[in-house]
Amino acid sequence: DITNNTWSHYIGLTGEVNRIYTADGENKVQWSTSDTSDKGMTWYRSTFATPEQAQNDDSVILIDIGEDSKGVNRGHFYVNGRDMGHYNNVQIGGEMVQRYYYIPKDYLTDNGELNTLVFL
Repeated sequence: DITNNTWSHYIGLTGEVNRIYTADGENKVQWSTSDTSDKGMTWYRSTFATPEQAQNDDSVILIDIGEDSKGVNRGHFYVNGRDMGHYNNVQIGGEMVQRYYYIPKDYLTDNGELNTLVFL
């Protein structure tokens, strides 16, 4: 009989349940500085200003996830609470599978406010 134990299960990650990639959700957890030890899957958060050139109608905004496959390898990333999809930071035959990810300009803040970038 397992009805008296305290174990429970739900679908998804705690960060997804708490929506920590949104402005309201990021306050539900305590963020700390980056830990370089290998502890498995974790969430990473950073902020960045919208580049001035993003104001041009013909500009394209790209997120660069790095030139090598060290560090975060696969997962999801979010910009200002919007799920940007899956990233795959791996090399095949010495070449990156995908390094740059397109971000629609209207997903970014303006007026000098910072954008929030969250990786899982």
